[in-house]
Amino acid sequence: MLLRFRLLRLALAPVGAILIGTGIFCDRDTEPGQANGNQSTDSVSDSTDDPIQLRGKCKQEENLGGFYLLNDIDSLAGQNRWSIDGYVYDNVIPSSIGLIANQEGACQILTTPDPICDPPCQPDQACTLEGTCIPYPIKMDLGTVSVSGLAMDIALEPMSETSPQYHADWSTVPYELEQQIELTTSEEGFVGKRQLYGFGIEPLEVTDTQWRVTKGEPLSINWIATTLDVPTQIDLFLNIDLHGASMARIACVFPDTGSAVIPKGILEALFEIGAGIPQGILKRFTADSVQVDDERCFNFGVVSKREVLTIIE
Repeated sequence: MLLRFRLLRLALAPVGAILIGTGIFCDRDTEPGQANGNQSTDSVSDSTDDPIQLRGKCKQEENLGGFYLLNDIDSLAGQNRWSIDGYVYDNVIPSSIGLIANQEGACQILTTPDPICDPPCQPDQACTLEGTCIPYPIKMDLGTVSVSGLAMDIALEPMSETSPQYHADWSTVPYELEQQIELTTSEEGFVGKRQLYGFGIEPLEVTDTQWRVTKGEPLSINWIATTLDVPTQIDLFLNIDLHGASMARIACVFPDTGSAVIPKGILEALFEIGAGIPQGILKRFTADSVQVDDERCFNFGVVSKREVLTIIE
């Protein structure tokens, strides 16, 4: 059965054991060929006999947006939500490209660019990192977007004709563990017919109730590692000056092994930029992407997210 809607809350029967014990990608930049960077511009094999090989995330400088099937776990509020959201721009928004201020191991410090154009850009333009004005990117109509591999297949329609984006949510988990999930855009839409893939993942469970960030010391991160045969990774986002002018943040990508460490040097560099209101987020994810052309790309991720209480000492 195919469910077609613009915006609808879905109430599905529980699927498997994924509900037992349960309560968007970070913007880390990568070099080509790294595990979470865009792996290939080739399409995924159409053969049903071949295992699906996920292509990883888009590079920042090519990222038009994408779709994220999200399990958002709010331990403090006792809420566990599932939703899918998506939109694709016609061009990359320059300010979305994080600048690498420091890097060590699996972690980077990223800052938000503040490009300057002379003369200044018009209100409907954006200033690129090279200092030129371009039309401000707009969200594009992808036509009907279908998602299969869920407990009930769905067809998403744009919520708005003037600024197309897509959304649905569920009151219970919409997929089985390890289930292959396929997202397909329409032939008549902006990107044509494209197929992207993900897998049903376990909800992320952290074993740290809080992160205590101390200047001059590394920070250990702990969670319950995946038990599934699914190519999951862990995204970490840490900002210790949430409302600061630089918007500097640490972004890391770790293997889903249950533990990792943010190096002391990266934390010291972040403190040097500024400290104020902290925020820490951990996500488990699978990532796939597809090239629109040689310079543009969009993502599909299956994500389980938790915000962790973060304290600066």
